[in-house]
Amino acid sequence: MERRNALIVVDVQRGFLNEHTQPTLERIERLQRSFATVIVTRFVNPEGSSYERRMGSQRHRPVSEDCELAFSPVPYAIKLDKGTYGLRSHLGRVLELTEDAEITLCGWDTDGCVLAIALELFDAGKCVKIASEACASSAGDAYHLVALDLLRRAVGVPFVETDRRERV
Repeated sequence: MERRNALIVVDVQRGFLNEHTQPTLERIERLQRSFATVIVTRFVNPEGSSYERRMGSQRHRPVSEDCELAFSPVPYAIKLDKGTYGLRSHLGRVLELTEDAEITLCGWDTDGCVLAIALELFDAGKCVKIASEACASSAGDAYHLVALDLLRRAVGVPFVETDRRERV
């Protein structure tokens, strides 16, 4: 049986859009068209969340502009709202939707939610690939590049694409 492939687009929303993340939008738009299964996550920060209590942030409220997607998902994309770095309560559904698929991750922030979801899926036994040129950190390239190094150590060097922003 041929392996299927799935893409998870992580938190590509207006609240994380800046000069560091904007250059990846076109790559993400193109990349999603090459996958039969596309899952789009959106980070939401409900009142009383850990993000609010520990980080002091009131951004990314469920109905705020911060939560609006910064790209146009393919029409068949499955959209999931999450209030954590990882998939947490959506992990079971994502595993069902992707079954035997190899999963590629892209999106924002490489050093936060992309990293957390990659580790969560790896722990669940999934083959996870990182489309690093379609990832970014709203905090800048230094954070993005450190996260890529952490991902290479955690999920394996062959599964994290080389990024043009890396110095050789």
